[in-house]
Amino acid sequence: GAYAKIDKIDCAIMCTHGGDGENGTLCDYLTTCKIPVSAGGGLALGISMNKWITKQLLKAGKINCVPGIYATRNSKPSELDEQIKKSFGYPVIVKANGGGSSIGIKSANNFEELVDALAVAFEFDTSAVIEQKIQNFTEYNCAVMGYADNIRVSNIKKKKKHDNILS
Repeated sequence: GAYAKIDKIDCAIMCTHGGDGENGTLCDYLTTCKIPVSAGGGLALGISMNKWITKQLLKAGKINCVPGIYATRNSKPSELDEQIKKSFGYPVIVKANGGGSSIGIKSANNFEELVDALAVAFEFDTSAVIEQKIQNFTEYNCAVMGYADNIRVSNIKKKKKHDNILS
């Protein structure tokens, strides 16, 4: 055909965003095929794509995190509402637990909006994270590339916001 035959792949540079490309599935497949990858490994990627597990690991490492509640499709919204009111109150941010960036994320100011936000999150995952909404904050982005003694860090950039939630 029109394609050249590839006998050997030297390495895979991971440039995926979201889904099986970012959650470790692709990395694990390539590793199984004995193809070196530029990513940190399937376990690290899988953990980092699970917002709740990442939050628990950060808390275990004594790193401050926004207070949150874990929810599944079986969770009763009325019970989640009570937990929110007891823990940190409204407004909240509801996020699909898995997935990258701000896919499946909505804010809620009351119970009715919470039910709607959970429905959106559950379109993208079977679990969600409900967090206290931080009102006045500044967001910064920074990229890091490399390994061991060869680490490069990008300039720190202040994120420009166009709405209440990064989209």
